[in-house]
Amino acid sequence: MTDKQTYYLGIILSYAVGFLLTPVFFAVIGSCRLVLTAFGIAYDTFMFTPRVVNTFMYEHYDQEIESNSNKNNLN
Repeated sequence: MTDKQTYYLGIILSYAVGFLLTPVFFAVIGSCRLVLTAFGIAYDTFMFTPRVVNTFMYEHYDQEIESNSNKNNLN
């Protein structure tokens, strides 16, 4: 077998194996990403309220500290 024949045979076999493995990789990678995306959406959905409450609490305490600081400066 010549080098040219070996080269083309290698390319053809590479494409054939690639075409055969593509659906398997699509199913595995697609299902993993789908599950991770679903869990990410669920986590963000359920954690939205605690994040809002924490942000409100931090802002409230910051305003309270700033208000106390302004009251001290008036004396």
